[in-house]
Amino acid sequence: MSRMNRDLLTLSTAQTFSAVGSQVTIVALPLSAVLMLDATPAEMGLLAALAVLPYPVLALWVGAWVDRLRRRRILIIADWCRAVLLGSVPVAALFGVLGMTQLYLVACLAGCASVWFDVAYTSYIPQVIPKEQIVGANSAVTVARSGAQVAGPGLGGVTVQAFTAPIAIAIDAVSFVVSAVLLSRIKDDPPCEPGPKRRILADVVEGTRYLLRTPVLAMPAFAMSLVNLFNFVLLAVFALYVVEVLHIGAALYGTILLLGGLGAVVGGVFAGTVAKRLGTGRAVIVGTALFGLAPVLVASAGGDVLAVVLMLVAAQFLTTLGLSVLDVNLVSLRQTTTPVRIQGRVGATIRMVNWSMKPLGAVLGGVLGEQIGLRPTIWVAVAGGAAGALWMLLSPIRRVRTDRDVTTEPIPDPVPEAVS
Repeated sequence: MSRMNRDLLTLSTAQTFSAVGSQVTIVALPLSAVLMLDATPAEMGLLAALAVLPYPVLALWVGAWVDRLRRRRILIIADWCRAVLLGSVPVAALFGVLGMTQLYLVACLAGCASVWFDVAYTSYIPQVIPKEQIVGANSAVTVARSGAQVAGPGLGGVTVQAFTAPIAIAIDAVSFVVSAVLLSRIKDDPPCEPGPKRRILADVVEGTRYLLRTPVLAMPAFAMSLVNLFNFVLLAVFALYVVEVLHIGAALYGTILLLGGLGAVVGGVFAGTVAKRLGTGRAVIVGTALFGLAPVLVASAGGDVLAVVLMLVAAQFLTTLGLSVLDVNLVSLRQTTTPVRIQGRVGATIRMVNWSMKPLGAVLGGVLGEQIGLRPTIWVAVAGGAAGALWMLLSPIRRVRTDRDVTTEPIPDPVPEAVS
């Protein structure tokens, strides 16, 4: 096996371990608050908010720093930080001193470490994987991550039931240790080229400006932010809609999510094939259409239990399949067309825009659910997804077959500034 293939296998394995652990914690951390600390709804809401807050707050700044530092080292340090933070929960529980304040800190600080990891990760791949194999590399990682997302929540529930929530979180901590050890065995990225000292804000502005001046990257990013906004409108009321309107029990609900989540694995496997057949741009458009429009099956679900379950599984399968296809190809296009020295900033800007939509969509979904009802809210989400898919169709990406069809403005060398 070549060094590159070995590194890719190790990278995918590391992602699998950390992704499984993360999915376990998504279940176990809130259950620790509920089962051990009798958390109130307000406390649970704050815990959930603190876990996702670091992305919109930190992403731009982290992207600028990632472009100044060695990315593999950031990945390893971020994994160790998450291992220590999560490992503190079972230790505190063992000594009877676990409290909500600690869970708040763990959720927020682990979220900060995840921002560093995610931004560095997508910037690291183009430095160690040849351009012609980036789609395959992203597909392999997506399959690994998707498999973890399918299996992780179920594993988390079983682990909590059998061993308690803190033990489940301890397993997550160990998964990050394994990931860090594996990452330490793969090829290091080359050191950043030394450049003139500049304020970090100047670097942030440079990355954002590059994205805005590259319509083939910017327009799809904004289209995806619209699709994500309305996807979270749907997610905000989905569980309530399934239980109260469609009368589906908890066991069937979990089965629907499990079977539907397999679409992400299938999408990851065939994302490269779809791009070869249709071209990268059309693959992204098809993926966006599936992701944005498949919820029409959710909004129109009805009839007997079997019919409802089949429609919901189909909707979930097509949604996750579409997301994998568009994500693999859109990220690969950005990685192969963006200069290495600003990869972190451009990727972080896109992530910041998308993650900012999550709380907005969730709040909007909750308000609409109360004001107009659950099924009408899902139809609103479908309409918003359709608008995002149309935006993607009309964007310059429709003319892109491969990365060679993308023309980008050269970025000038950074101008030194006086740093006070």
